[in-house]
Amino acid sequence: MNKILTTTIFVAIFLVFGNFQKNAGASSDKQSHLKPVTEECLRIISNRYEIPIPVIMGILVSQESRVGERFERLDKTVDYGPALINSRWLKKIKRFGIRGKDLKNDGCTNILTLSWILNQYKAEMGGDIWKAVGRYHSEEPLKASIYKELVKKVAINFEKGDSAEYTKNILSWINSK
Repeated sequence: MNKILTTTIFVAIFLVFGNFQKNAGASSDKQSHLKPVTEECLRIISNRYEIPIPVIMGILVSQESRVGERFERLDKTVDYGPALINSRWLKKIKRFGIRGKDLKNDGCTNILTLSWILNQYKAEMGGDIWKAVGRYHSEEPLKASIYKELVKKVAINFEKGDSAEYTKNILSWINSK
C-alpha cells in the first residue's frame, strides 16, 4: 500500500479515536483525562492493520502497563501507555499529531500506534507477524526471540479460551489506573 494512502488511513483512524475527543464537562478527578482502550477501537484497528487481536492482547499482557503510565528507561528514553510505545517513535508519529501524552493517556491512540508500528515491521519482515512482534521489542535477536515467544504463548492461550471474557478482563486491568 502506498505511503500516502497509509498515512491518510492512519490520520482518519486517529481522528475517530484520538485526542480530538473532548471530555464532557470539567472534573476535579485527576484521572478524568485518561481515555480507555475499548473493544471497538481494538477491533477496528486490528482489522485495518491486519494485526490479529490475540497478538495485540499478547503484547498488552506482556508489557504489563496501563493507560496513564509512563516509564523512564536507563537509556534516557520514555515508554508510554499500555503498549509501552518508546519515545524514539515520537518524531515519526508527530506528523499525525500524536505526542507522548497522547500515547500515555489515550488507550486507543496507543493501540493505533502499536498496530501502525507492527505493520511497519511486518512489511520489513516479509509479512511475518511474529518476527515483527520480536522486532517491536528489540533489535537484538535473542531478546526479540524471547519476547516473541512470550507474546505467542499469551496469544495462543487467548485463542484457546473465552476470548470475549479474556478481552474484557485485560481491558479492565489496562484501563484501571
